[in-house]
Amino acid sequence: MLVNLLETDRLVDFNGVILLSQLLNVDNSPDAPQFNIGMDLPYELVLPSFAASAWYHHKLPGAPAELAPWLTEAEHFAMSDYAMALEAGSTLPDEQRQAIAAKLHQYTGLPIDYILKADLRISGGEFAKNLQGDTDTTTGRLDARFSGPTLDPLSKQADYDPQSAAMKYNPDLHVLLNAGYFDLATPFYEGVYEMQHLGLQSPLRKNIEFAFYQSGHMVYAHQDALKLLHDNGADFIRRTAAPPH
Repeated sequence: MLVNLLETDRLVDFNGVILLSQLLNVDNSPDAPQFNIGMDLPYELVLPSFAASAWYHHKLPGAPAELAPWLTEAEHFAMSDYAMALEAGSTLPDEQRQAIAAKLHQYTGLPIDYILKADLRISGGEFAKNLQGDTDTTTGRLDARFSGPTLDPLSKQADYDPQSAAMKYNPDLHVLLNAGYFDLATPFYEGVYEMQHLGLQSPLRKNIEFAFYQSGHMVYAHQDALKLLHDNGADFIRRTAAPPH
């Protein structure tokens, strides 16, 4: 929004914008989608982050060795079979409901009975509360690699966090989106989805780049991710800098 205002009202052109842990549409937030009945997209977009978090905590049945290919598989399931199942609502046959619950168990590590009771729809807070199968342990929201004591073992979801469009105007504007795999506040795939649904013309889509890290919402809080974030940012700035006059 700031770049757009400067571009259109102040005639200030930008070479690039670096985004970190993006969520532009609050309807896509996984924090409380249950209060936006009929809006199932948040459940789909957060699923890859659930898969990453469950992978990290060794909660997956038959855990894959490599994270990135596993997340690609989770993204495909989220936007295909899972999306169609949620869209069906109450008309989803019991047999398919059971099959989807079983697949969600494989991607999240949560018990099938719990997934069925949740009607296949699990918010970020519910996942953080139940991932580790221990009512005394809550998983972090901003960085799911962290854990902390549960304040209320009887609560439904986590009560706290242990981690505590200008391009159309300027076609030379480039965007670098950085995101952490273990971020349950602004899921990495939610950012990808938003960038893929901006309605940009084909030549402009190449202006958007993605960089993902084995870190959380504050990508820079992890030493290896901090170095990679620095290197990616510096490279982006060098490549998008205006040529000398």
